[in-house]
Amino acid sequence: MKYTIEKKSPICKIIFELTVAEWETALEGAYQKTKMQYVVNGFRPGCAPRKTIEAKFGASTFVEDAFDVAFPIHYAKALSENKDIEPVETPRLEVTDISAQGVKFAAEFYVKPSVTLGQYKGLKIESAKTEVTDQDIENELKTAQERASRKVVVQTPIKKGDFVNLDYKGLLVGVAFAGGTAQNQELEIGSNTFIPGFEEQLIGLMAGEEKPINVTFPTDYHSEHLAGKAVVFECKINAVMEKKTPKLDDELAKDVSSFDTLAAYKKDIKEKLEKANQANMENANVNKLLETITGSTVVDIPQCMIEEQVDQYIHEFEHRVAQSGLKLADYLKYTGTDMKGLREMRTEDANKTVKLRLALEKIVDNEKLEPQKEEVDEKLKKRAEMRKVSFEEYKKGVQQQEVAFVVNELIMDKLIAWLKANNQFVGGGKPTSKASDKANASKETAPKAQQTTATKEAVPKAAKTATAKEPKPAAKKPATTKK
Repeated sequence: MKYTIEKKSPICKIIFELTVAEWETALEGAYQKTKMQYVVNGFRPGCAPRKTIEAKFGASTFVEDAFDVAFPIHYAKALSENKDIEPVETPRLEVTDISAQGVKFAAEFYVKPSVTLGQYKGLKIESAKTEVTDQDIENELKTAQERASRKVVVQTPIKKGDFVNLDYKGLLVGVAFAGGTAQNQELEIGSNTFIPGFEEQLIGLMAGEEKPINVTFPTDYHSEHLAGKAVVFECKINAVMEKKTPKLDDELAKDVSSFDTLAAYKKDIKEKLEKANQANMENANVNKLLETITGSTVVDIPQCMIEEQVDQYIHEFEHRVAQSGLKLADYLKYTGTDMKGLREMRTEDANKTVKLRLALEKIVDNEKLEPQKEEVDEKLKKRAEMRKVSFEEYKKGVQQQEVAFVVNELIMDKLIAWLKANNQFVGGGKPTSKASDKANASKETAPKAQQTTATKEAVPKAAKTATAKEPKPAAKKPATTKK
């Protein structure tokens, strides 16, 4: 087999020339692979000679299948002999000649584009902030107060901020309408949960009292038969409740934490916030660094790579939607969009993700950040331990995809650690520099790809939410103005 390569970036074309003998081998392979499909009188299934089948069904009977046999073998051989060629799509096959002298065909495909990196080391990145303010601590304490709050029944007139338990029945021109009746409905006065004017008219009522509430539905109300209509809600107040919020004192600390004093509880809150802020800062800094590197990277991305990334987004989204009990088609219907629109929404993100991946792969190549065999084995040993099998047993059954995952993970660890050690984060929190990282290299654990937004879907190859929910039926409330 001979082949020639024509490169015209970003497209590569390999022209193959098979000898008569090589093509005959492919035809025979196709015959052996498909002969059971042909029925010829006088022969049991699979026993008819190739020439007999070709005489009955045509001389080209096995040609297509012969290409299916020959192409993968010769294509793989050509790629193995030309490591610099990296296809990024399934090749398009074109047969140019079939004759007594042999067969010629060409495979054309987009290749991994060349990447021109901008500056990716020696950068100074403005760090995110890690400071914990007094207001941050106060916000946490208020949240704790809210969780410890209790509703207490009172015998006082309804006022703003109270909670009421009520029954109501909505009437349109004297007739009850669907969705307008409820019993023991709880409502916070001043929350603006119900239609405008409803809550205000309850102020001053006592438990046990009844009152007709006159309101008008908004003109954009989701139920067309009620939109803009004046209605009456016959209401009965079952109970009035006040929210009792505990004081910020030692007793609250004892109730909501393991500490005996408010001071100790505040100290613990501050320490936890600082720890969380530090982790968030590191992730934000890495993301900002990666965005800076990507922004200065120049690469002409083939559309097929972007479409492939969009395909992955759609597949992942379809899985998330399915977890909520919906089919993707139903989600598209409920949201008033279609597959084309969904794909267009993710195209820009896909372009950024592919560009970042290509930039990171280039850095990995430049700095030779591939993991050693011993490092891969160590990771695989830990996975074997988790599965409670010996390393030897685990290696026998391990899939190539799993090995690739481990290698990928190690590459990302090395890459993020290298980038942090060779760039500087200034201001904000504690500076991270080449010197400080080298001093602590033995202690540092690089953030995993999954821990940073930018790298989550852009891991260099070793060889991402809102959940849709089924629309609920009209609530029994007389009135939310939200559609």
